Amino acid sequence: MRAPSEIAALAFDAPKVIAMPMSELGQRFRALPRDQALNVASSAGERSLKATCFQMLPDTKRSPTWKTVSQNGGARGFPCGAMCHRWPAIRPAALRRHLPENVAELNYATLEKKMENAPQKMQFAVRTRRNDSHGSEAQCKSASITLDTDLAGRPDAFNPAELLLAALSACMIKGIERVVPMLKFELKGVEVLVDGVRQDVPPKMESIRYEIIVDTDESERRIELLHDNVRKYGTVFNTVAPGTDLSGVMHRR
Repeated sequence: MRAPSEIAALAFDAPKVIAMPMSELGQRFRALPRDQALNVASSAGERSLKATCFQMLPDTKRSPTWKTVSQNGGARGFPCGAMCHRWPAIRPAALRRHLPENVAELNYATLEKKMENAPQKMQFAVRTRRNDSHGSEAQCKSASITLDTDLAGRPDAFNPAELLLAALSACMIKGIERVVPMLKFELKGVEVLVDGVRQDVPPKMESIRYEIIVDTDESERRIELLHDNVRKYGTVFNTVAPGTDLSGVMHRR
């Protein structure tokens, strides 16, 4: 997105650089590759962001993936001789809601402020370190858990498959905790039983069956409503479900 004078002052190390000043984007847009991810670079980021917005407009959408970067910053995020950084991750759905019909009407400062106030996606991070040939340790926040990574197995730790089942059951219980106040559901306790069957070739969880036992005096209809919420809004549940045969029941104790 830089002008020719700016390009001359910056040494790019990337072999496939397309010089297309922002002023020429509207006329030359269709010349950009449609089968490759593109990194869009400008000196401060405003033109990169405008170009990204441009390709998101219904009548100009062409490119599969755009990453915006700017020249300033302290991390090497783009293959050029100067120091660069990637523009903060943009949520396409959130960004589209704030786009004008005409990209020329885009006010960068206003859009940036709106995006700063837009809901951000939750992110998760876990660090795992091998202790020895018998086990490993995973750490997250202030917590740690010993993992069974021994080829022979060990009885005092969860192996990866058991961790998956534990994550699924925890997701169900957390989903119940979240929705109980909204439904004004009277709950005394919950227990989740999960069983998985492993397929050998290729190795994967072939099927998972669960049983959610709730201690409650609520009606069967209300219990089924609670079960529907567990199935619809669980992060781990919705991640696992497309990849395996996942089914189960919820009933009272």
